[in-house]
Amino acid sequence: MQKRQLGRVKMVALAVGLAVTCCGHDGGDAVVARVGERQILKQELRRFVMTLPPGLRTSKRGQEARRDYLQTLIDRELMLLEAEDRGLDEDPALQRRLRRKVEERILSLFRRRELASQVEVTDVDIDEYIADAKLAEERLAEAMLVTTEEQAQRLRAELDQGRSFQELAQELSLDADSGSRSGTVGYVNRLTAPRAGIPTAVFDSLRTGAVSPPLPAGQNWQLVQFVDDRIATDPSLRTGVQSRLAREARQEIEDQLVEQLVHELGWVPAAAGLALLASLDSGGNLIPALTPRQSQTELFTFEGGAATVGDYLQGLREHRVGSPRALSDSGFVVALGKRMLQGRAMLLVASARQRLPEEPGIVQWRAQVHPEMALQALRRQVVGGADTMATEERLRDYYDGRRQAFRVPALVCFDEILFHTREEAEQARGEIGDDAELLELSRLRGNEIRRRRPDGLLCMKDKSKQVLPELWAALDEAPIGQVRGPVSLEGQAFVLIKVVRKEPERPQTFEEARTRAKASVVAGIERQLFADWLAETRQRRQSEVRVFEDRLEAALPEALLAGTATDDEAM
Repeated sequence: MQKRQLGRVKMVALAVGLAVTCCGHDGGDAVVARVGERQILKQELRRFVMTLPPGLRTSKRGQEARRDYLQTLIDRELMLLEAEDRGLDEDPALQRRLRRKVEERILSLFRRRELASQVEVTDVDIDEYIADAKLAEERLAEAMLVTTEEQAQRLRAELDQGRSFQELAQELSLDADSGSRSGTVGYVNRLTAPRAGIPTAVFDSLRTGAVSPPLPAGQNWQLVQFVDDRIATDPSLRTGVQSRLAREARQEIEDQLVEQLVHELGWVPAAAGLALLASLDSGGNLIPALTPRQSQTELFTFEGGAATVGDYLQGLREHRVGSPRALSDSGFVVALGKRMLQGRAMLLVASARQRLPEEPGIVQWRAQVHPEMALQALRRQVVGGADTMATEERLRDYYDGRRQAFRVPALVCFDEILFHTREEAEQARGEIGDDAELLELSRLRGNEIRRRRPDGLLCMKDKSKQVLPELWAALDEAPIGQVRGPVSLEGQAFVLIKVVRKEPERPQTFEEARTRAKASVVAGIERQLFADWLAETRQRRQSEVRVFEDRLEAALPEALLAGTATDDEAM
């Protein structure tokens, strides 16, 4: 197999988790190779070749191709022997990670099979939720934006004396867009009203036609009134409510089950575990390192099981708990432990009662994951020194030899306002001037807002033009400061855009490219270290390998090899 493909094929072999029959009898013609006491079967070799992506297939032919494919599986078995010789498969840290992975799979299966199956959300449930939350009610809002609260109070007094809200908004509002439309913001509901600066309490309580008290709107203030009310039915609203009700129902069933099991089995803090946590010196790191014995110290006990100090510290990592009280304050530890560990522990008990850990699918999955984790640990050991070998000189040489590859892509930063239909966008385009702040306008109108940078802008690199070609073309052509559009976002939405700045493509300096260059250099060193180690391992353990050459053709007949030929061969 070509050298450039060798490393990639090894990784595919690791990833697919090939089943290995070990320590059994010679299966006659079914066995194509032996590595120590391990056997590689004909069907394993065939399955491996048939599932290889086209880009990873060998360019060799006939028996050479068969040997090439088989060598990948032999290498995998040699690596497993090395991992076992080093004790990596029995490493306590690996065993904890493996247990965690298996538990997560069991819990996922239990929730899907035993809990989700009990959930039923009806149309009546959805209708009642929408009605109770008033999610279908929409109100047509008008607003005028002014500089100070005092100015808003004066304008409110003028409105009480009969002045027209629409006229004042058109004359005085800081928001040029809504002002040009006599203050009209658009229809909002309880979810979108806060995005327009209208508190939910105001949406609920302000009667139609009445003017609100001055409401803060960023550094400014606004007056709001509702002039129309309607009931809207959005299909996506029903889908979202159904998903939410299903999640809540499943969580309620889960909470009830946990509470029942806690009552049945008990959940008691263990003095030894609390004392150990209080005595730990984190050395500035909240999650201190533990010995295997410390990690297994019981922190909470219940009938038939326990949650350990190691489980608790893992929970702190996952929940990103940063308070020192999580170690020193026993009351805080007990409360955190209940929240982080109790439900998981009880659900694992319930899963065991359903014999889920013994199911063939779980057992087989664990048997596949365990050796893969050992192989990953082995590779980390083999290439462990690569980072220190990436010297400044090597980084500089790599950068100097590939300067054209290190470029800062062209960048366009812009403001936008998003609409769901082209018609809405085209109508708004005729009403919006170039001086409009599209983000603020989106908030006032209650339009959807895509995630932005801290400066309130969206930025797009030319590398993204294949994803959104129409948007990039519009941004590339648009003059700075002018509202353009509408532009389609793959037909899912339509935006008006205003470009704020453009940055042309330029070469990266060495300092800018350093992180990327180092990653590439380290990856190359790792590949070389692993290739050298594998070659040495093959040589050292060659006496443990026996290949049955006469059986390879039956395992990989010519017709199969022809069907897996590389693109070059096919041409």
